[in-house]
Amino acid sequence: MASDYAPPVDRLLTFGDCRDSIADWPDYLKALELGPEHIPDLIRMAADEE
Repeated sequence: MASDYAPPVDRLLTFGDCRDSIADWPDYLKALELGPEHIPDLIRMAADEE
């Protein structure tokens, strides 16, 4: 659930499934300004079964 993740990590869930259009794959790091400080939430999101 998006509310479980702090910004800007929560915004990743608004991108939807991008696997169908690899050519249009977003630059998530740039778009969301993700950095090393977001790694714990990103790992938690990757392991989240929802």
